[in-house]
Amino acid sequence: GVDYSVYFLARLKAERERQACFADAVSVTYQTTGMAIFYTVLTLSAGVLTWLPSALKFQADMGLLLGFLFMANAIGAMIVLPALVYVFEARYEERRMAGLNNTGDS
Repeated sequence: GVDYSVYFLARLKAERERQACFADAVSVTYQTTGMAIFYTVLTLSAGVLTWLPSALKFQADMGLLLGFLFMANAIGAMIVLPALVYVFEARYEERRMAGLNNTGDS
């Protein structure tokens, strides 16, 4: 699950250097890395969800749990992560600008 976030964040960082607008950077990141994450989670989830009809209760439960966790981690990486980046990036910019303004007054 952490891999999804690392891939998404690395691509988003590269796009932020190219794009002036945060929304444009996120859009390009979704079109490239977002699609790769989607297909990866779909493949991994489909693989472990085949464990559901297993006669072994533990294996069936783990198949359901892993399938859910793969999907939840991908959703977190693709929805929660950009929101957190936006919030923390805005705070960083506010502090940086406040620091520039305070040094000019001295």
